Amino acid sequence: MFIFGWRGRETLMDSGQFDCPVCKATTQFNHLRQRRWMTFFFIPIIPISSSHDFIRCQACQSIIPIDAFLGESAPRARLSLQALSGMICGLFSLLTFCVFSISIPNAICAIALGHIALRDIKKNRPSVDGQSLAIAALAFGYPALILSSLIGWRSLSNPQGFAGNGPAGASAGVTADTPGYEGTFGVSDSPNEAFKNAEYEIASKRDQPAGRGNSAQAIVLANLFAERIKEVSDEVFTADRKPLLQLSDGEYLTFCELHPDRVLFLVHVPSYRKFTGDAKKALAQLAWLAAQATAAGQVQGEAKLGVGLRGVLTYGDILLGTAPASTEDTVTPFRAGDKNELIAFFAAPVANNPNPALQVNVDADALAQNDAAAATPDSIFDQPAPGNNHLAPGFPSADPFAPQPPAPSAQPSLGDVASTKPIASAAPTRNRPTPKIDFVNQISVERVASIETASWGTTSIALSPDGRWLAAGKMDDKLDLFEVASGKPIGQPYSLPQSGQVTAVTFSAAGDHLIAGGYSGKTFAWQVAPDGRLTNEQESFRFDSPIVALTTSPKFAFFMGASRKGTVAWQPFGANKAQPRLMQQFQKDVHAVWLPASGDEAMATDGSRLVRFSLRDGEVSDSDDLGIKSARLASFSRSGKRLVVADSSTLHLVDLTHVTSRRSIKLPRGEMAYGLKFHPQENWVAVGMRAKVALFDFDQAELIAYADAESVSYQKNLDFSADGKLLVATSDSARASIKLFRLANATP
Repeated sequence: MFIFGWRGRETLMDSGQFDCPVCKATTQFNHLRQRRWMTFFFIPIIPISSSHDFIRCQACQSIIPIDAFLGESAPRARLSLQALSGMICGLFSLLTFCVFSISIPNAICAIALGHIALRDIKKNRPSVDGQSLAIAALAFGYPALILSSLIGWRSLSNPQGFAGNGPAGASAGVTADTPGYEGTFGVSDSPNEAFKNAEYEIASKRDQPAGRGNSAQAIVLANLFAERIKEVSDEVFTADRKPLLQLSDGEYLTFCELHPDRVLFLVHVPSYRKFTGDAKKALAQLAWLAAQATAAGQVQGEAKLGVGLRGVLTYGDILLGTAPASTEDTVTPFRAGDKNELIAFFAAPVANNPNPALQVNVDADALAQNDAAAATPDSIFDQPAPGNNHLAPGFPSADPFAPQPPAPSAQPSLGDVASTKPIASAAPTRNRPTPKIDFVNQISVERVASIETASWGTTSIALSPDGRWLAAGKMDDKLDLFEVASGKPIGQPYSLPQSGQVTAVTFSAAGDHLIAGGYSGKTFAWQVAPDGRLTNEQESFRFDSPIVALTTSPKFAFFMGASRKGTVAWQPFGANKAQPRLMQQFQKDVHAVWLPASGDEAMATDGSRLVRFSLRDGEVSDSDDLGIKSARLASFSRSGKRLVVADSSTLHLVDLTHVTSRRSIKLPRGEMAYGLKFHPQENWVAVGMRAKVALFDFDQAELIAYADAESVSYQKNLDFSADGKLLVATSDSARASIKLFRLANATP
């Protein structure tokens, strides 16, 4: 962000003694010259007004006009308007040098006005002032003219030389298509040069379509991607007004580098510097969804996919992963990359090489390993925070939660992102292989059902205690309910537009109520009818940040929720209309909360610290440092005697009867924990991993079983039935089904 402004600046010209006409005494005076300057980060850089002389008495600090001091009328210099206009034109031309059609005329005006002003000042001195402004006009105008002329000459003399907006091979620096592959995939001789050319192509719109690419097919994909990302981002983000200067003209300028085994989308995001951190995360999610939908079926199976988001000068998020083999496949997770990794997408395949593994391009095995180690679905689907208000600790009296602005538009479904516009498939598709699990289970784990969900992105799930009903919170602000026995949905999806993404859901201990919370921070409670339908909706407390955890009392009709900003609140549901109470002792996500079956001491943890507090007034009774860094997940056992915390590669088992007693379990090599849930009998812990759920024995600190989800996605959402015999798991990927497993010998 640049800070411009202006302020007056005084310069001491002379000093001495005089008879002050104000204080009637002989005293010291200062002869000062004042001029208004343009400031950059509060530093004066350019004078923007003529000078003004005056006398200041050092005794009474009175200001005396210079005319009265000299006893005669002193001529006052006027500011040269040509110099001021030339300086403004020069500055504007230098800032827009990338857009030569705008920069060149302004640079010429700046140079002409600067020379005219200098001649006028020299001829009429001292009645005309502004020499420094005229010099600044020339200092800005000449460099801008040179830079913009070079850019314009290069663009006009070789319009297809920058990675080619025309057919592949039609411009210099483009070789023939890859032998053995029928298509229009062009490549550049130099990956670095091709990458720079692609960056230039998306520097400004230049009265061209938003999509550019290295081939005709790539341009089609680039235009489709640009259209999709603009459509869905306009629904999620709202701008107050369009900036005066926008090189992209409000479009998501996109360059597509397309090859049989890889595809890259370089994207110029309009006004990218104005995005907040959370907004950039949400935009990265949208861009990855749009890239997956656009690239699906367009390249060979297991092809590399990359997305680079940048503003005018610098890159923001760089996303790397694999493209779906077909439009029916699930969305794969991405990992964060750097600028150098994007250059690999521009490398030419080795000609006549029968072994694709030896091609000079993005390494498939290395990328797959990095995906498992670095992709964090917790960060893929983060959205921007709706507000900046914080809850204050204490007992709320009347309306403890201040009104919040409306929740942002829901994330689009895959059907919204992947429109029905046909694109011919560039390569045959194939199904992705299911990762092989080489492990002999110590207990029987049988997959008994698969529930297909209609809408995109399951963000939370909950089984009713008796195992009859399944609730699924969705990314598109809906709540789905299913009958577990048949797998059929119960009525239509329950729409919650005021909630946004449904981030947490849980049943009451009796199974007669369902509680849900969303991205907007709102919580809702419903009564569950005998046929599984929801009735008597009640809106409960509201946070100023997304809900990250929910739990209900094992015995009484009240529930507790936690927010991303560290606030914990609890409130009755059903007939009791009591006001909520709250506790705020954390500065980040609260990963798990726990309510007792008796007594009034509850617990909450962010994975690094365990806090015990009173449900009566929210006062903290005890706080323990768990000594765990980079905690990502946590889960309490039903009795509250045990806690498990997961970081990137380790499970930390904590016996809460002796907090200092803890053990660790290293996850299998290359695995990460994405979901965490205690078994009701408290001796087992379910851990969601890629394509599977692992069961660990708490007492023995060892792996005892795998549940194969028959997927390549990360199993983030887990839950058990009250008897522990039924386990459900799903990811938050597109069209991911919910898998149900039966544990035959489910009693630890």
